[in-house]
Amino acid sequence: GFLDDLFLNAGMPHGPATILDLGMNCGVAALYMSLRFPQAQIVSVEPSATTFAVASLNLVHRPRAFRELGAAEGKGGGYA
Repeated sequence: GFLDDLFLNAGMPHGPATILDLGMNCGVAALYMSLRFPQAQIVSVEPSATTFAVASLNLVHRPRAFRELGAAEGKGGGYA
């Protein structure tokens, strides 16, 4: 599949050791990656405290795979 080809072409025949999920939203991509690459350490970051709480609930059964990081969320608008 696409991910297998991506990692094989990058010289990682056994998959990634670490995956950064920057903007994890509700955690679906991190959950998929944890199932597809169980050996990988996944670091997930979500700036919204509310969304981070939802993602944490969605990922509660995958504790070994995740190091979740909540990032700061300001009151005003901004640009990324």
